[in-house]
Amino acid sequence: MFFLDLYQSKCFFIDRESPFCCYLNYIEKKFFKANFASNPISMKNQVSKSVVAILVSFLLPLAVLLLTVKVAAYKSDPDQVNVKLKSEHISSVDHSQFEILQQDFETPHDVTEACLSCHTGRDEEIMATAHWKWEREEEIPGRGIVSVGKKNLLNNFCTGANGNNGSCMRCHIGYGWKDKTFDFSDNRNIDCLVCHDQTDTYFKQKGQGGMPATPETANGAYQVPDYPYVAQNVGLPKKNNCGICHFYGGGGNNVKHGDLEEALLSCTKDVDVHMAADGPDMACIDCHTTERHNIMGKLVTTHVLQFFQNHLLSKEM
Repeated sequence: MFFLDLYQSKCFFIDRESPFCCYLNYIEKKFFKANFASNPISMKNQVSKSVVAILVSFLLPLAVLLLTVKVAAYKSDPDQVNVKLKSEHISSVDHSQFEILQQDFETPHDVTEACLSCHTGRDEEIMATAHWKWEREEEIPGRGIVSVGKKNLLNNFCTGANGNNGSCMRCHIGYGWKDKTFDFSDNRNIDCLVCHDQTDTYFKQKGQGGMPATPETANGAYQVPDYPYVAQNVGLPKKNNCGICHFYGGGGNNVKHGDLEEALLSCTKDVDVHMAADGPDMACIDCHTTERHNIMGKLVTTHVLQFFQNHLLSKEM
């Protein structure tokens, strides 16, 4: 009965000639007097329903708007995930103190031999990984479990690695895979330095099947590595250890993946919030966790889910 009461107040607070008061007069003549007199109870119910509908149509959106604004304005401290990053790791061993690493190595194979003299059994771990074999077991419909990988398949970016052994095998974690005679069972062929070098001075030479420069092949671009210096300065893989292959896969920087490139070595949060130098400065192996030299994940798959399960979901539970 809001409108009727408002009208019966004789518009004492509004000019009688105002549009609002005229509108009330119109309602009285055309609606209230004609219908209210004939059926006052029905009219009261109808007016009440109309008022409720008007209130709901105006107040409900207003309430939703106010709630949205309040929630948007609410600021809370984000949950802190306590994860020890690999960059914070402090080695408990000073490799420069080991006499076996102070010798003048003649070949990179000799360095591997020296590494394995202390790190026994690690060769067996490495030779069981996809990084070494360049293949893994996959289930193919109609064929069952088969071994597939760069070793025996065509790839839309790398094409056929076996057709360009000299350069493609530079990204293999071994020495001298120039043809089918490469011995995958010889642990001296393992390249420990390519993943663990901390000096940024160790490189495999182009066109040499994964071998560093030798006195016979060295040139202005590739010098024979200082093996004692590199071997005495090793540690957990950094971004550039992984990036030397994964940034340049397919023949150039950022060619193969489209989201892995050398900019990640010193980027800002605008490029990558995880690897940013002004952020957590995470290494690849912070998410691509490693067990027995087997680096988890194929692109971004189960390892990311496992990371969130271990560090985020478990916290909430």
